[in-house]
Amino acid sequence: MTDDGIATGPQGRSLVLMTPASMDPSAKPFQPLDETLLHSAFRLSSLAGWNQTAGDWHRLVRIDPAGTGVWVDQGEVRASYSVTTYGREAAWIGMILVDPAYRSGGLGKAAFQAALDRARGSGCRVLGLDASDLGEPIYVKKGFEAICPVARWGGVLGAVANAPQDPVQTGLHRGILEFDARSTGMDRSALLGDLAATGGTVLSSNRGGKTSGYAVIRPGRTAFHLGPVVARTDEDLALLLNEASAWLQGREMICDALSEATGSVLRSRGLAPQRHLKRMTLPASAGCLCGPELLCATGFEWG
Repeated sequence: MTDDGIATGPQGRSLVLMTPASMDPSAKPFQPLDETLLHSAFRLSSLAGWNQTAGDWHRLVRIDPAGTGVWVDQGEVRASYSVTTYGREAAWIGMILVDPAYRSGGLGKAAFQAALDRARGSGCRVLGLDASDLGEPIYVKKGFEAICPVARWGGVLGAVANAPQDPVQTGLHRGILEFDARSTGMDRSALLGDLAATGGTVLSSNRGGKTSGYAVIRPGRTAFHLGPVVARTDEDLALLLNEASAWLQGREMICDALSEATGSVLRSRGLAPQRHLKRMTLPASAGCLCGPELLCATGFEWG
């Protein structure tokens, strides 16, 4: 299952699946995800092979209790979507999932439409999402336009000997929040605060007494996730990647690069591309979570 509701197998092969005869997306609405269904939602993303943990689902509910919708049948979550808003600047769509046994019956389209309605109702200036090649035509029909590539890289992150040796600070602080707001043009303090408070490790660099870059490492279901990574200079990026490599100690990780240049740096560190997507917005907004200092995304569900 891709991030945009297109049914595929673990290696990207198309699936032809039967839909339960009693399943009708129009027969019941999507409902807000609550804590009683978190385990079932985690089951759904695990079936798709995604890296989210149960904690990631809980984070979606904490950040916006009404932003994540689920379609429930026989007591289990069978389809889902998420919408995360950053003030009035952006509404980000993600977590479009359908239970393998319930595909081919219109639930994927229903999930995306519910997400789109929710995002439009937020009053945000821009709607955004990350789309696979299969999903892109669907979103183009809805008015979305591609603004930048997104490539997921994975493997064991290596260090380089010629990286700067400046000290790196650990932990979230006001300087990071201010630096992120300047770099993104939006307030992501609730998300960054939640990541830091629930097992995420925040690394930051400092130049001239001001924060000049930061990176977040968090646990995933199958691999650690590095992101967001926001850095002012190549030296800041090199410093943060070296520190992340030391922290990971050879464990598998993934990250989502927002430019070919960042991808080249990750390749030099021993990572390999796993998936290629496109960041899309409605209307087209070239600076929406892909500015020059935004090097790696938080994740497909967060932008």
